[in-house]
Formats: sequence, structure tokens, C-alpha cells
Amino acid sequence: MHEDPDSRRRHAATTGFAVQTVIRRFMNNTAMEVHLVNVQRPFSAYVAQFSSRQKPPWTITASRRRRRSPRRRQMLDKFSIPYAAHMEWATGRS
Repeated sequence: MHEDPDSRRRHAATTGFAVQTVIRRFMNNTAMEVHLVNVQRPFSAYVAQFSSRQKPPWTITASRRRRRSPRRRQMLDKFSIPYAAHMEWATGRS
């Protein structure tokens, strides 16, 4: 599925706003746990048949996970907010 540029801009604005909200809330409650979750759609059966991957897609290395959301990570790092980063694979249809 291809997203139009306007959809990508709205998504970036929404996630930026969400991280700003987390930063404000964390400043009021430093005991809060912050989790940065990146949800990916799995390949369709059609695309998977052409994939040369030997490993399932959910075995992505930690270094690749860190590259997934650098802007949001930088925002949290700027305020020294500890967080756990996760990558999940969607299982259902929306």
C-alpha cells in the first residue's frame, strides 16, 4: 500500500505531537515508563514469495530498529528521557 505525501505529513505531525505530549507528561511524572513502538505490516503472501530473506522479518537487528524512528528518539534523548524501543508486526487487518 502506497501512502500519499499528505498522509505521510499528517502521520509525522501526529507522532511528533504524541512524543511532545509524552515529554510533557514525563516531566510531571518521572516514574513513568516510556515505550516507543514501531508497528510494521507483514509482507503479503504475494510479496513474500519473491523475498530472498532467509530469516523471518521480525528478526530485525537492534541497529536496524534504532534507525526506524530517529526523529522521535532524538526528541526523547534531548530531554534525557529513558525509553524502551520495540518493533512489532501487525497480525490483523484494519
